[in-house]
Amino acid sequence: MKSVYIILLLSVCRQLNAQQPLADSVFYVQSVSNAVSAYKNEVQGNLHIYNGSEYLRTGHGTKGTPFFEADSLLPGTVLYDGKFYNNLLLHYDLVTDNVIINNYAQNNELVLVPEKLDYFSILNHQFVRITADSSLPSFITTGFHEKLYDGRLTLFAKRQKAGKLSINAADNDATYVAYNYYYVLLNNVFYRADDKNSFLALLADQKEAINKYIKDNRINFNKKREESMIKVVEYYSQLKN
Repeated sequence: MKSVYIILLLSVCRQLNAQQPLADSVFYVQSVSNAVSAYKNEVQGNLHIYNGSEYLRTGHGTKGTPFFEADSLLPGTVLYDGKFYNNLLLHYDLVTDNVIINNYAQNNELVLVPEKLDYFSILNHQFVRITADSSLPSFITTGFHEKLYDGRLTLFAKRQKAGKLSINAADNDATYVAYNYYYVLLNNVFYRADDKNSFLALLADQKEAINKYIKDNRINFNKKREESMIKVVEYYSQLKN
């Protein structure tokens, strides 16, 4: 079947090249695009990435979504088993720490094998897999961590969700609650950045300049903690040692 679509694509190109290439350029591009799409639709079910286990959603009745950013599939890319795939639609389940893709061939969703997934992105968010071992501090767990900034230091966020029951036990309602934990990788060592003070302590070698930058730019950690941290590490990376 693969060879049939390649022949079809080449045939379309030859025929269109022989016919009014300038006047019919829009038609040409569209025809080639259609042929390529037909080929992709035929073979995508056989791609290596579509060999994961079926995803079964849990937490039915829990309000909200277990997924990152939205309940719907979002555009993204993955580096899976050494191969890069783009233009995929993904879920990132923050409860199970799994990445899910749509299996078009069987009309279901698949869980990618975490150990084979080195990197993935959703929208403009980039996630890398860190494997915990004895060389890393105990607060670094195996799983996916969002890389928020990479410069003189690297700022990571570990994102999780969990179902939380209502305070009123009679309601018997549960809602997904998001939790974010922040870490800094500085000089090949991980440090926790639980709050403003612990975060700024890591930048103490530029304390005066950092404090002035925060004041001049009215950066408010209480209202926009993550955005503030990113701005500060970007500025810190611009400063000379």
